[in-house]
Amino acid sequence: MLNWIRLKNFQKHRNLKLTLGQVTTIVGSTDAGKSAIIRALRWLFLNQPRGKKYIRHGASNCSVSVSIDGRIIKRSKGKRNYYQLDDQIFKAFGNNVPSPIEDVLKVTELNFQKQHDASFWLSLTPTEVGKQLNSIVNMELMDKVLRRIQNDERKLKSQIEYEDERRTEYKKHLQDLRPVKDVSAAFESLLSIRFVLDGLTTQQTRLRVLIDSLSSLSSTLEINGAVYAGLRGLIQQQTAIEHTKNYADRLSELLDELESLSGLPDDNVMEVLNEVLSLQPDHKPIERLEECLDSISQYEQELEECRNQLQAINTTISKVSKAIRVCPTCGKTLSDEQ
Repeated sequence: MLNWIRLKNFQKHRNLKLTLGQVTTIVGSTDAGKSAIIRALRWLFLNQPRGKKYIRHGASNCSVSVSIDGRIIKRSKGKRNYYQLDDQIFKAFGNNVPSPIEDVLKVTELNFQKQHDASFWLSLTPTEVGKQLNSIVNMELMDKVLRRIQNDERKLKSQIEYEDERRTEYKKHLQDLRPVKDVSAAFESLLSIRFVLDGLTTQQTRLRVLIDSLSSLSSTLEINGAVYAGLRGLIQQQTAIEHTKNYADRLSELLDELESLSGLPDDNVMEVLNEVLSLQPDHKPIERLEECLDSISQYEQELEECRNQLQAINTTISKVSKAIRVCPTCGKTLSDEQ
């Protein structure tokens, strides 16, 4: 906002200072210098008119100063030709107004109405009115932005149409893939069966290792079968020896009675009796043999139990394998590779 204006040696005015408000009306008689104030403002704001005809007669220089929003702007011409913004001096600016001062003033030719000009824009052609509007609001930039918006709109419409076509294709594709949900459920079922089968396979492997160990033990037992039979023969012989000793004891008693009667025992009989009596059975080998026989019987029982367990697992694996050889969706038999 303009606060005041001062004219020195400008046309009719030697030294004039006007305090301005938001709306200021200048009135006066003819040739009082009303239009000179407008010309002084145009000279300050637009650097027009050019030349020196507006310098007051008899003066060597003139100046126009304004206060706008607390800043002082001055235009002076005479011995020195310059613009001044506060304490900053501008020289050699040609026919233009220095840019820092233009930024403060923000005034163009459209802001002035001369005394004999026609009513504002009413006498102009539409083309000239368009040019004037363009100079105010930069219609060229607005046209450029509008064209950009229209171009973006066309691109977005094309993209929307393309996305609609893709969405239609995807919907059709999803309808074709509805059986996949059933296949997915069947696949989950196959995975659970496969998990059970893997556990059974692991258990089967462990049992095979145990069976191999028991088989090697069985082979050892078969190899020692003859020894086993021989041990039983030895036990029978030991039993016979015990019976023989019992007979020998009884015979010794009878001989003692006979000797007490006759006192003349037969030498050959005594020799046989002494030989029989010298046979003393040893019970410890018999006890160890009985323990070995009991351990062998226990191993045979464990081997039989492992064989029964392996047979049950093989039966289960066979049933599971037959179950997963049939596809739950199509019912076709699956090959080993599948």
